[in-house]
Amino acid sequence: MSRPPEDLPAYGWRARIGFLQPGGANPHHPHEFYMLAPDGVSITHMSLHSVEDEPTPFLSQASLDLVMRRLPLGARELASRSVDVIVQAGVPFTVGFGRGIEDRLRREIAKITDLPLVIDVRACIEAMQRLEIQRVLMVAPFTDHSNEQVAEYVDVDGIDVAAIHRVDQAEYGSLHLLPLGTVYQIVVRAHARAGAVDGVWLPGAALPTIAVLDALEHALSVPVISSKQAMVWAAFRQVGVNDRITGYGRLLQM
Repeated sequence: MSRPPEDLPAYGWRARIGFLQPGGANPHHPHEFYMLAPDGVSITHMSLHSVEDEPTPFLSQASLDLVMRRLPLGARELASRSVDVIVQAGVPFTVGFGRGIEDRLRREIAKITDLPLVIDVRACIEAMQRLEIQRVLMVAPFTDHSNEQVAEYVDVDGIDVAAIHRVDQAEYGSLHLLPLGTVYQIVVRAHARAGAVDGVWLPGAALPTIAVLDALEHALSVPVISSKQAMVWAAFRQVGVNDRITGYGRLLQM
């Protein structure tokens, strides 16, 4: 029986999670979040992108600087929207500044709000550590230079990126238009070439990944971590949402 409307709580009555996305609008971000979110958990999604007369080149230093300048502004806006945690999405947009960027970002956000901050790359590292992944295949849509920066960054935390497969947007076109079956096949083929690894990491949140995580884990017999999955997992931990979520990888079932 349906409950009378006057008895229904507000959306996000358990937790409200704010996401700061570096790029333009991507329809998969809210969709994949709500695939994972239990009842009572909502998302407030904000893009740091704006329409520019001359867009900055993908993952150029200018684009990294632009995102870093806008992150505190986005955090201020999310804090005003009554979220319970702020999530910074975009692994290369922090890693490109080297070690120490996480502390710098936390200091800058702390000047604005005392809300907890989840940083994409740190969530991924902690997820891989939680699943005892030490030697990993990374499949990412970044530039070759950025991929190498990411590999060097996580090495300090005991994560050996043993193989890298670049998903070249010039070959596949817009990432948000990639069929899930194509994403699945890209990862399976990359894994077959990678040699011995004990996990797969998909750090590009723009890639649609959530719906194929379980299938990949069954096919490859290793845990698979995606950036979106790891950020949601870390955000849930911050706000005390400890539900066991099935169907989207081992991480969320723990």
